[in-house]
Amino acid sequence: MEAERFEIDNGILIRYTGEDSALVLPEGVTEIAFRAFHNCRMLREVRLPESLVCIRQEAFHLCSALEEVFGGEHVTRIERDAFTGTPWQRRYAGNETGWKEDEGEFKMIGNVLVRAKRNLRQAVIPEGTGMIAADAFADCTLMERVEIPSSVTYIGWRAFTECMCLTHIRIPGTCRRIGWHAFEKCNRLKSIDLEEGIEIMENGVFSSCRSLQQVRIPASVKRFGGWMFFSCVNLEEVWFDGPVKELPERCFSSCFKLQYVHLAKGLERIGVEAFYECTVLQEVILPEGVKHIERLAFGRDRYFETLVLPESLESLDESVFHGCAGFTELTLPGHLQELPASTFHGCAGIEKLTIREGVRKLGAHGFAGCRRIRELDMPCSMEEVGDGAFEGCSGLTRVSLKEGIRRLGHAAFAGCTRMERIDLPDSLEQIGDLCFDHCFALADQDGMILQDGAFYACVEKKSELTLPEGCRRIASGAFAGNANYRRIVVPQAVEAAGDGPFRRCEHLEEALVLSPQIRDLGEDPFDGCRRLQTITVCGMEPEKFQDASVRICAALGFGEHYERYPEKVAASYRRFAGKHLEEILRAAIDRQLTRALRYFTEQRVIGARQLPGLLEYAQKKRAMEIVAQLLDYRSEWEEIDVFDQYIL
Repeated sequence: MEAERFEIDNGILIRYTGEDSALVLPEGVTEIAFRAFHNCRMLREVRLPESLVCIRQEAFHLCSALEEVFGGEHVTRIERDAFTGTPWQRRYAGNETGWKEDEGEFKMIGNVLVRAKRNLRQAVIPEGTGMIAADAFADCTLMERVEIPSSVTYIGWRAFTECMCLTHIRIPGTCRRIGWHAFEKCNRLKSIDLEEGIEIMENGVFSSCRSLQQVRIPASVKRFGGWMFFSCVNLEEVWFDGPVKELPERCFSSCFKLQYVHLAKGLERIGVEAFYECTVLQEVILPEGVKHIERLAFGRDRYFETLVLPESLESLDESVFHGCAGFTELTLPGHLQELPASTFHGCAGIEKLTIREGVRKLGAHGFAGCRRIRELDMPCSMEEVGDGAFEGCSGLTRVSLKEGIRRLGHAAFAGCTRMERIDLPDSLEQIGDLCFDHCFALADQDGMILQDGAFYACVEKKSELTLPEGCRRIASGAFAGNANYRRIVVPQAVEAAGDGPFRRCEHLEEALVLSPQIRDLGEDPFDGCRRLQTITVCGMEPEKFQDASVRICAALGFGEHYERYPEKVAASYRRFAGKHLEEILRAAIDRQLTRALRYFTEQRVIGARQLPGLLEYAQKKRAMEIVAQLLDYRSEWEEIDVFDQYIL
């Protein structure tokens, strides 16, 4: 019957299902598995067998009556929270009044130091101790000194956390592993001696050790955890004697006084915010072999003076060097190909920027705010400059874009107030909204940016804009995103237009494109023009406008200027008007567009059956000029006395 209460597999006690208050575990059990006795609320005491070697995480978790643990002379490993939630654990974790007189300074199970007395001022851990368990010295706030013997191979989770008076620690090389946050918040810890032989340092081992100043990491360390020295606010210098493959997330973040980090060859990855807000960091020489640098790894390191990106570098994440204002020269290696968003945003110290052949794309805001860059020569491999890539680079005077560039993003060069010249090759297909906003030095005396007959932008605030006669082409996005325009006139001499030149002109009311040669403005060219009244694009048929409301605006524009349309295009508008006549005329009345009714009255399109309803609708909308226009409308229906009821 007793055997049925234990689920044992190959020496591992997996589960206990009985309700005994006192329990002797059977010999032969070598390991107690995760939560094997979880929530056994009747259990008051347990005797561990001599064969037992390991007690796994939360093995006796929430055994709320457990007061005594005996035996276990050969236990070598006890994982974290093994006795959490038990009176036994609370007795030894509290003050010394709960300890028995003959128990000495340390509570041991086998060769595992489970707990030390909280009021210790000095601790000499006995030789033969193999493991310092999780929380063993946690909150020993008076302890000033501890000696760790060479027999210790593992320091557990939070083992020395918040030992506020501890000033120095030596960890012998026989200790292969230091657990999670083992020395966190040891605020007076000034120096640490990590001996050769340590292999694994888990996350946050020395985080928030506010007095620590210098650290040397032995060459034997193979795994270096994240948050390792997070918020060690007085740490100044770090040496790595050997090849750590990865510096994980936030390992030196918020080390405000860190100036030098000496990295060894073998490093491959630098993690998220690894050196974030190391505000006085002056130099990190990235060794050859580094392949990946993740998001904000060096963000806001304002005095970072020297940056050389190794040839081995394969990828950068967003905002890696955001706000690093110290270094003055930068070369982007060609094998990077793409630069992510905001990588060098706010690096105000850069004066010389070299972009090597092979780089194809600059991400959004990649160099925004780099106000000391003077000249920029893009490589032939460059295909795209992202949104706001050089926004606010107020010192930029010249930009050379080579044949092969296809896209300039939204506000790509906005705020480059001193830019006098930019080479825009024929391969350029798309220019985003406000690409050259506030590029005053690039514009002519009328505020227009024109190059080789192509119109790119107007930097002055104008509600009405008429392109000059010398203009032959409109670049894509030329007017897009400008909230000032209410009326735009494109003269007949213009021969071509790029995609979406009018998008998101949210106050635009009227657009006149008088050239019959412009037959397409791209997909949804008036998207976001919320106040649009009429559109006149003499070369475009109504079916080419995807939005139904825009087609009505186009029909109203045709009504105003129908004599300017080529016959084929005019015929398509006549067919469209025949199908949607009532909707078009009511839209004209709603907007009180008397000129838009020209075609419909002069060509006698409005029939006798429609007139009474239109007159009544116009009078209801108080569109009295249109009422007068309709009353003057005479054709074969003159004898109808319906007009007599309307008196102006």
